[in-house]
Amino acid sequence: MKHLILCREYPPAPYAPGGIGTYVLNIAQLLAESGETVHVIGQRWWGAAKKCQKLYNGRLIIHRVASHDLPPGSDLAASPRDARELLALQRSSFPAQWFAWHAARLAEILIEEEGIDLVEAQEWEAPAYYFLLRRSLGLGPRRHPPCVVHLHSPTEFIDFFNGADPTWPYFLPMRRMEEYCVRFADALLCPSYYLAEQCERHYGLPSSSVTVIRYPVGQIQYIKRNPAVWANGSICYVGRMEGRKGILEWVDAAVEVAREDATVHFDFLGADHGYGFSMCRILNDKVPKPLRPRFRFHGSRPRSELPKFLARARAAVVPSRWENFPNTCIEAMGCGLPVIATRSGGMAEIIKDGSTGWLAPNQGVSNMAKGLTEALRRCLAATPEERAVMGQHAASSIADLCSNERTLNEQLTFRQSVVDRICVRIPAMTADVGCPDQHCSANARVVQSAMIDHPDIGVVAWIDRPTDARRLLKSLRGQMRMPTALALVCSSDSADNDEDAALMYELASRGNIIQVEPSMSAAEAWNVGFQRLQPAHAIGGWMFLDRHDYLLPDCLERLGKALVQSTAGILSFWVANPSNSEQICIAPCPTLPYQWMVNEVSSASVFRADAIGSGTPFRPELPRGYEIWDLTNGILVDGWTAVTYPAILAERGRDELRPTYPESTIFRLVRQEIIARYSEAFARDALALLELYGPVPLTSSKSASPPLLTLPFRGVHLVRRLARELRSLRSPKDTVDLLAWHLCRFHARASLRAVSYGEENPL
Repeated sequence: MKHLILCREYPPAPYAPGGIGTYVLNIAQLLAESGETVHVIGQRWWGAAKKCQKLYNGRLIIHRVASHDLPPGSDLAASPRDARELLALQRSSFPAQWFAWHAARLAEILIEEEGIDLVEAQEWEAPAYYFLLRRSLGLGPRRHPPCVVHLHSPTEFIDFFNGADPTWPYFLPMRRMEEYCVRFADALLCPSYYLAEQCERHYGLPSSSVTVIRYPVGQIQYIKRNPAVWANGSICYVGRMEGRKGILEWVDAAVEVAREDATVHFDFLGADHGYGFSMCRILNDKVPKPLRPRFRFHGSRPRSELPKFLARARAAVVPSRWENFPNTCIEAMGCGLPVIATRSGGMAEIIKDGSTGWLAPNQGVSNMAKGLTEALRRCLAATPEERAVMGQHAASSIADLCSNERTLNEQLTFRQSVVDRICVRIPAMTADVGCPDQHCSANARVVQSAMIDHPDIGVVAWIDRPTDARRLLKSLRGQMRMPTALALVCSSDSADNDEDAALMYELASRGNIIQVEPSMSAAEAWNVGFQRLQPAHAIGGWMFLDRHDYLLPDCLERLGKALVQSTAGILSFWVANPSNSEQICIAPCPTLPYQWMVNEVSSASVFRADAIGSGTPFRPELPRGYEIWDLTNGILVDGWTAVTYPAILAERGRDELRPTYPESTIFRLVRQEIIARYSEAFARDALALLELYGPVPLTSSKSASPPLLTLPFRGVHLVRRLARELRSLRSPKDTVDLLAWHLCRFHARASLRAVSYGEENPL
């Protein structure tokens, strides 16, 4: 069998690798050693500069892509559009998605040329997102090998237990792309029953749909320790210095016990990961000065140095608030150490309390420190001989549970069964997170109603005058595949010059020109055009345009093909700003509850005919700019899905849902009135929206650093907004007034932060 694994973390990685990189390294080597062929797509950087590397007599092939490489193997290779899309992904709120986009194109080539039988990727950072998305739209190779998504640590869970602010820009797109991968994977794999059951409940998956196979133990060697180490060795923590790992609670427990036992000392190995804070500094401040010599923070260390620290330890600790199946626990037990751990993760599945380690009582996060204190006291109360015996039991236990041979056999059996099954699930992406019943009903609606045989797209374009809509009309004439049904709804069909008149005449020969009153709104004009064309044409989908839209030449051809391949009710795509080459609207596939807050469906999207029905699509009473958003919400609430085509297919220089002053004064009021139509569905999503968008109150003592993470994320958006506003001003006085306003606003916010952090002088 030929395997393909997508993993940006494959070592050596450009950032400190964790359990995902360790797993992929181990499983790839085990598969290659057993005679399987394994391809891995990782990131190329100065620490791993080779584009392709072959190991194990060519059975393990590592392909690496760099952030500046253009994707290979497409009709548009090396085109300006590819470069523009790549740059837009890197400058988006979730920059790491460039890897998924690039890896998808390379994976499609490997599937064709190398005969890949199975694709695997983790959920974290969603490296399989664009591969699965392109496959659902009929893009890529004709062969469709199954895709397995391995559940390691979803961003949503990580950030929740880290206490991260869910309003940070990267959070939502990363979370939603991971969710898409979980729902659209052909099979799901996980190393612990703890996380497998959590994900089944959280994503509304069928019971036992996630297969559990343990991580392999890898190349861990047993370490013999002398009696002095078992008597006076350190208590060793290995892992990232972040809240989710329980490091704060562990230091509290260690400090309390250190006051009672003058001989105990602690080692901490791991990179500082405090979400804008210095976690190591906070931990050091929690330790009283007399005890600090016994708390040694070594920072991030190469893996080659890990055995040296473990050899000097009498026990290891995994104090996580939430965990999957930590490699640090496997490595500690494999080298012969008993482990202190919480029960909030897969640790409880591999540690036998009192035999191979000490499990803290499960008393919730609020009492974690007390539970860890009790477990640490039990560890220190054991004799050196008892700890040595427990270390031997730990090594033999983990060698049996996570043996390389056992894991390899289970992996091969699982992978072969997935390939033999060749069954692609088509889950729904419409309901709110955590609502299994609604997911199931939406899924049934999509499968039964979405199949069509009509790839044709009908276009209804509303224009005031032909001269004002010249770019739109030229883009329609230049389509590689002209629309079967075309209606130009005009307030005036008179052209200002011969060129515009000829353009109108040419388009009129292929469609209809409908003249309406100048006072007619966009919603009314689109309804008129739709009602004129809909009875006379068998159309698969409809597109509603105005003079601000410009379709690229291949837009209708691509969307027409995707309309047949996809079961979605709405096909959106990436939209560029014609006046700013760097401004491109890139969003995940639109879903509820997120669509309630921000409209992520471009104005030129294709709406499936079955999803619209035979009535009028738009409500005439809506203010200008809300028509597409309202139509999208209704289709999603009705049980349809929406898919975003991963390419720039149009340009648009105006966004009506980002009004300027004074229109913005009624923005929220208008949205409230529109959403009231869907009060039941919105109420169902209210708790999810509160969790997603509710602010996290941050306070800090004088000794700790303020949350500087607001500067690189929110500060960048503020600077970009300020630059856009400055470009729109026409006089020096306006510029001075705007800068003064922002300076006063910044000073006010800085003063408020200073009060929260206890600072005396904010500036």
